[in-house]
Amino acid sequence: KFQRDPELWKEYSEAIESYEREGYAEVVPPHELVGQPGRVFYLMHHHVRHPRKKKIRIVFNASAKYRGISLNDCIQSCPDLLESVVGILIRFRVGPIAVAADIRAFFSQVWIAPEDRDLNRYLWYVDQSLTELKVLRMIAHGFGGVASQACSVHARDRSVSDAVERGEVEQEVAAKAEKMFYSDDLLGSFFSMESARILIQTITAALKKDGFDLTKIKSNNRGLQELLGGEQTDDRVEVMSHEAALGVTWHLSTDEICYG
Repeated sequence: KFQRDPELWKEYSEAIESYEREGYAEVVPPHELVGQPGRVFYLMHHHVRHPRKKKIRIVFNASAKYRGISLNDCIQSCPDLLESVVGILIRFRVGPIAVAADIRAFFSQVWIAPEDRDLNRYLWYVDQSLTELKVLRMIAHGFGGVASQACSVHARDRSVSDAVERGEVEQEVAAKAEKMFYSDDLLGSFFSMESARILIQTITAALKKDGFDLTKIKSNNRGLQELLGGEQTDDRVEVMSHEAALGVTWHLSTDEICYG
């Protein structure tokens, strides 16, 4: 398939090789290739393309079964730690000042326990000749694992609660911020520029200490936008972009949320 479609090869190889390049995956050393009995599992992978985005995303199919069992079958069911989509969207329109942002490469910032990494192995080509394979394993969580969402949300919330314990974030601010997050997306509304600035800046700093980078911060208030950095280069902001079925877009100039 890659030989027939060079453009797909270019996109796919760039996406999957970025895991190793960014330190989210590593090549398994030759002396560790055999692995411990019962502690090695190879994941198939494929790509998905967001209907409104250009880049592809690699999904590691932890639900694929081998001899009747998948990696996801072996992982204890995780609690649903996500906030209500409806609740977030309603709260997003309570105050006159709104802010949207997201955490860059959210799952990839949360590491897999070293003893579990060989259960997240995968194969990829050494080069474009497609003649030789290399064995890699995930260091961080990826898309497709049943535990990725819960582990990442817990780590995100732990980063903020740790900042509260250190006295860097007020408890009230932390509680408000937690209600504004849906996975890696933040959607919040405020009644003043100052309260918005304090929450966004303190939460950004708290997350940064544990490797979470809150980016693409957008506001319908130009003064706040200047305080937080960046410019309103795009009038359209996708909210909850990973929820493709929602198709919700926030128009900054008119301050309207549109569907479709």
